Amino acid sequence: MKPGETDEFRPIFWLVKEDKEVYNKFYGIELSECYTKYGLKRTGCTGCPFANEWKKEVEVIDEYEPKFSKAVRNIFKNSYAYTLKYEAFRDEMNEKYGSWSAYLRGIEDGSIEPIKGGT
Repeated sequence: MKPGETDEFRPIFWLVKEDKEVYNKFYGIELSECYTKYGLKRTGCTGCPFANEWKKEVEVIDEYEPKFSKAVRNIFKNSYAYTLKYEAFRDEMNEKYGSWSAYLRGIEDGSIEPIKGGT
């Protein structure tokens, strides 16, 4: 291993859902309510504006954890506004160029002029 690199082990990552359930039952593992009650797929930084399903996460914490939701919305409010603008821009580029990656490749190879300005 090179300096600065780390090993990464996810022993049950590749198992199917049924196998994970057997594993959890055998070892007495209780899953977080984030999964069992709230229906979330991850337990990362709750309400993170950079998560794929951040809007759903915010709806869930609105429903189940209203005080926490207030804090999250206060902390991330500017980031949420930025993320919404980014998503709108990305969707516009997808519509105009077929995909976000096609737009980026076009900028890279010089066939597309980058969009300038914005706030």
